[in-house]
This record gives sequence, C-alpha cells and structure tokens, in this order.
Amino acid sequence: MTHPLISASRRFVCGLLAAVVVLALYGCASAKPATRYYLLNAQPTSEVRDACAVRLGAVRLPAYLQRNNIVLLAGDYEIVPALQHRWAEPLADGVERVLRSCLAASADHAAELNIETLHGEEAGDTVLETEVVLRDDAGAVDARAGLRFALTRRDAGYDALVRSHADVLLELCQALCALPAELAEARASRGDDPGPIRKRIERRED
Repeated sequence: MTHPLISASRRFVCGLLAAVVVLALYGCASAKPATRYYLLNAQPTSEVRDACAVRLGAVRLPAYLQRNNIVLLAGDYEIVPALQHRWAEPLADGVERVLRSCLAASADHAAELNIETLHGEEAGDTVLETEVVLRDDAGAVDARAGLRFALTRRDAGYDALVRSHADVLLELCQALCALPAELAEARASRGDDPGPIRKRIERRED
C-alpha cells in the first residue's frame, strides 16, 4: 500500500510537469517571428549623375507611406502593411537619399516631387507615380510633369520588393535628368507653353 504522503508527492510532481508542458506549448504557439528592418540602397552609375542637370527639391509622400511598415497593394483598393517587415528609417529619408545619389548636387533646375504612389503589388509590380514641378534657378516654375513607372519583379520576397523600390527610384532619376532636354524640345515644337509632360515607363526586372 502506497503511503499517502508518497501519493500526494507524485500527484504534485505530475501536476507540476503537466503545467510545465502546457507553458512550453503556449510559449511555442505564441512566439512571434523576428521583425526584419530594411534600408533603401542604390548604385547609380557615375555617367547618369555627371550628365544630370537637375537637383532635388522638396519631396512629399502620401500619408499611407508615412509609416515604418512596408506596404503591399492587394487587389485594387486594399493596402496591407507588413507586420514583420519594416523600414529602418522614415521612408521619405530613404527616398531622398537614393534620389540625391543620382541627381546633380547643384544645377540650374530643381525638381519638386509630390509622390502619389510608391508600393509593391501582390500581382508582382512595383509602382511609382509622381507629379513633378521643375523650377529654374530663380525659383520660377519652368515645367510640370506627371510620371508613372511600373517595374515587374522577377523574384518573390521582401528583399526583392525593397530592391525594386530602389530600382524604380533610379528610373525616376533618369526621367528627371531628361526633363530639361525634353522641355526644350517641346518648346521648340509647340511654343513657350507646351503644357505638362506626361510619361509612362514600364519594364520587367532583368
């Protein structure tokens, strides 16, 4: 016959072990994936910057991009912020850094950007849409432009998504650098007020 104290001790140990197992299972179930942080980096060619006659002016981003979460567009309307994938700095700072790396440090024209769209789409594109005000050295408005870029990502995952953000900003740089020449050509053919310049650029990632 088992002594009552031994039985009580066994019940206590079994109960304690059961509690430990439950807590361990709860801990595994409730563990969250590690949050990853990303920086926008770009490697513009020196030829692009050396030939550029446009410097960066003010840059404005829409409210939905003023967050740390990297966002995706799901369908036509839903913006989905990533929970474990975030920018390591305000996105506006990263955008300005990339653009300054490929535009001129000083130039007769300054490009002010009102970025309306900059995000990845679940379908595989990374899209950038912006209105541009090109000002001359005196600060007067010289031209207006509307630019849209769509880069089809080859790879999946957030590393590829972040890289495509930098790539589409480099596409924007090249388009901004070309604006003064395009403006001069438009004025030569259509007069002093040729109206806004509109461009749509789409390509697949190499």
